[in-house]
Amino acid sequence: MLSKEIVVKRCLSSDLQGDLVHLRKLAEPSDSFQLKAKAMTVLETIHGLRHENINALIGCLTDGIPALVWEYCSRGSLHDIIKQQDIKLDWAFKLSLLTDLVRVRKYCHLRVDSG
Repeated sequence: MLSKEIVVKRCLSSDLQGDLVHLRKLAEPSDSFQLKAKAMTVLETIHGLRHENINALIGCLTDGIPALVWEYCSRGSLHDIIKQQDIKLDWAFKLSLLTDLVRVRKYCHLRVDSG
């Protein structure tokens, strides 16, 4: 069964008004856009993941421009940090980053495997 929190139609729910969110476009606007059952299962799993180092999936826009709605990262994403040439990553930062990644990976494997 599809919960209201997973699929957000046309506008964000009242809980999100005034909060910044990140939209990741899935496809070009189309009247026929639909998520397949497997994709919906994956999104529901991701939506349920809660960890300090995982950006929370808030929902999915299916009307208008199909997009995933993510919590906004004020300091940018891991991708942003790695791709910025002007940021010098010292070894303490790299070690901290790797430690966080190992913790997240362990959390995800335990969470997903336990169903």
